[in-house]
Amino acid sequence: MTSPHGWVLRHLLRRGEAQDVLDAARRAGRELVEGDMSAETLVAVSRELVTLEECVRMMNE
Repeated sequence: MTSPHGWVLRHLLRRGEAQDVLDAARRAGRELVEGDMSAETLVAVSRELVTLEECVRMMNE
């Protein structure tokens, strides 16, 4: 079973949204290897993708 966030992220990317999340994930990986993750990156990768209501709506589309 996949996580709801994985499904939501794929759905958002198909709609042309959430590219910032992938960019932040790449940046987080690079910063993690370098040994220091910025507060900005941490906020970007931790943000809520969608609300519960939005998730339910997308699943019913």
